[in-house]
Amino acid sequence: MFLRLLSIEIRKLFKHPILWLEFASLVLIIAAYFAARYALMVTSVRNGLVNTHGLELDLQIGLGLFSFLSILFYATTTALISAYDFPERGIQIWLTRGVPRRLLMLARLAVTLLFGLLLVSFAVAVILGMAALARVVFLGGYTAKDLDWAQVLPAILRVFWASLPYQALTVLFGVSSRSPLFAAGGTLVFRTVLENLLVGLADRFPTLINLLPSRLGLILQINTYQLDRTAKAVTLDKHFLTEPQSVLAIGALFIFVSGISLVIFSRQDWGG
Repeated sequence: MFLRLLSIEIRKLFKHPILWLEFASLVLIIAAYFAARYALMVTSVRNGLVNTHGLELDLQIGLGLFSFLSILFYATTTALISAYDFPERGIQIWLTRGVPRRLLMLARLAVTLLFGLLLVSFAVAVILGMAALARVVFLGGYTAKDLDWAQVLPAILRVFWASLPYQALTVLFGVSSRSPLFAAGGTLVFRTVLENLLVGLADRFPTLINLLPSRLGLILQINTYQLDRTAKAVTLDKHFLTEPQSVLAIGALFIFVSGISLVIFSRQDWGG
């Protein structure tokens, strides 16, 4: 039954126009960024005043841009997947057919994870494609000799893993409020406002602040510099967690928050 539910939820997601609108928006944003970047730099490059390096730098910069914007995509789509049928109580159709609540929620959580991995993979492909195209158009060619292709997959996994707490939080907001709009908005406010305020308390509560999703994600993001064969290793202050610790902490946060969502959903009253 789980695989059938998973298949149904995946088909529903790919039929929804919001998903394709997000992919199109991501392509346009990245294309506009690299076009503007190299249009502004073309004169300096031709005069030998700027060294643009190669696609390894483009990928690092592009992933930084994506990490900044991705919360909007994660929050919107995760809210759509997990709570799209809550406002009109369409969820009752599943429940009256005898579908176990926890199994349904697990299927939706699995779809959010699949979407997150797909989104990051798509973003990396678009970044490389648009950066190469912009270089050809404005600079006459591109190079990828210093790009360590073996580190591309680990970079994708790092960016994806850093998104897990936000996906779990969006599901929790959706289940608790029964509103996809509140779910997406709540996650955006948490990431853009609340986390930034909490970071200011790092001197007073360093251990707790280090467990914030943004701080854990930063530790993983730093290691994307390994994409450049010539780049020196980047080290963080000793107050930060190590990468293995961050990976474990992110996984624990995802399981904990998702577990709360499962408990709440399994006990909600959907009668009447």
